[in-house]
Amino acid sequence: MLLRARNMRRHDKARAKEIMWEAIETYIYQYVYTFDAIKASLRSLRLNRPVLDSAQMKYDSNIKQGQLAAWAEHMGAKIFGQGKVGSILNTGFVKAPVAAITFPLRALAAGDELMKTAVFKARAAAMINSRIMREHPEVFERMDNFTTFAGAKDIEKYKELSKKYMREFITPEGRARTTIQGFDNSVASKSLSPADKLTINDPLATARRMTFTSPC
Repeated sequence: MLLRARNMRRHDKARAKEIMWEAIETYIYQYVYTFDAIKASLRSLRLNRPVLDSAQMKYDSNIKQGQLAAWAEHMGAKIFGQGKVGSILNTGFVKAPVAAITFPLRALAAGDELMKTAVFKARAAAMINSRIMREHPEVFERMDNFTTFAGAKDIEKYKELSKKYMREFITPEGRARTTIQGFDNSVASKSLSPADKLTINDPLATARRMTFTSPC
C-alpha cells in the first residue's frame, strides 16, 4: 500500500496521503486485533467451520471429512445405544478417534481464520478512520493525519463512531461484509467512498490474499 501511495502522488496527493496512513494503520491494527483473531480461530476450531468467511479455506476437504465424521458418530450411537454405557463406548471408540483424525485439518483451517480475522479487522479499522476524518473532522486534532486515540479530540465520540461503523463490516453472526458492491453481503454503498468500493481496497479481498490458501 505504501508503494501505491507513492505512485498515487503523481495523480492525487490527497488520496495518496490517505492510502499512506491507511497502510500504516492497517499494519498497527493487525497487532491490536490479535486477541480477536485468536478467539475467532479457537471458535472455528471448536465449531469445525469458518466464522468470518468461508472462501478460499481448507474447509472444502473438511466438509467431506465432517460429513464422514458425523456419519461415524451416528453409526456409533446406533451400535452402542443411547444409554450411559453406550455413550461412554461411543465416545471412546468413535468420537475420540474421529476428533483426533480430523484435528490436523481443523487446526490448519483455524490458522486461516486467525490470519483472515486479524487482516480483515485491521483493514476495516483503517478504512473507518479515513471515513471518520471525512465525515467528522471535528473528532480529530489536525496536527497530523495519523488517527490514534492520543490524536483524538473526543475519544468517546471516536470510540462510538468506530464501533458503529465496524458493525457495518461484520454481521451479528460474525460474518464479514465486502465493500465491493452487487453482492448479498455488500456494505451499504452510502457509507463508502468511490475508492472504498474497489476490489484492491476491500478488507475482505485483502484478508483473502493474506491467508495460507490464497490462490494469488
